[in-house]
Amino acid sequence: MKPLRSWRLEQLLSVDALAKVAGVSNKTVNDIEHGKVRPKLRTIGRIAPALGVSPGDVTEFAAVIYPDQAVTPSAPSSIDTEGSGDG
Repeated sequence: MKPLRSWRLEQLLSVDALAKVAGVSNKTVNDIEHGKVRPKLRTIGRIAPALGVSPGDVTEFAAVIYPDQAVTPSAPSSIDTEGSGDG
């Protein structure tokens, strides 16, 4: 499994370019890459296609971001949190 930065660099995208294509802020991309936040599923849904990640790879992509949680399509609430705090 690859971290977000690896996916981004494979596509030859800068943080700025990925953020623009995905419709998220540069800070969001940077914070995800540095493990400062855990993005909501909605954010993953924006970033993954911008990286050319197929729907079948989205689970792998999310598993990198949430390595301590089982990430399955049937458990969206387990990954629908922002940051590492209480909600």
